[in-house]
Amino acid sequence: MFESLYAKTFAILGAQILITWLTTLVLIVVARGLYYAKKFQFTATESETGEIDIHIPWEDIATPSIFIFFFQFFIGLGLIYWGKDQDISISFIWFSIWSVLTGTLLGIYLLLRNENHGSKALGITVIITLIVGLIGTYPRVNLLPLGPFFLWR
Repeated sequence: MFESLYAKTFAILGAQILITWLTTLVLIVVARGLYYAKKFQFTATESETGEIDIHIPWEDIATPSIFIFFFQFFIGLGLIYWGKDQDISISFIWFSIWSVLTGTLLGIYLLLRNENHGSKALGITVIITLIVGLIGTYPRVNLLPLGPFFLWR
């Protein structure tokens, strides 16, 4: 299915970044829906541009987010020590679970601060990663001369 290690790595990385981004986006959309439905005691402010910034009290989500953090930590340890010896399909499932937990934590933290700016920054990161990966696959592009600018010796 993959012709090279680079293609395999790019496919896995791209899929995991996409899963993280989608999980974060879904969490923010659900939180906005709950705010508009008045299901929880969320507050919100409106920016100059008309964007709604939802504020969730830390006391309401402290325990779940700490649980998610430690669960994500142990899934990561499982990936490092157990997943490396497994078939790619099993490791991909574990990595996907880790990415969903990362996206959930990222969504929670963005809701605690300003989810409008954070989701834009996350989207830009995803796009830049995909563009750089695609540029690197083009055989005539030689990125070696850029090495001294990025590597400190």
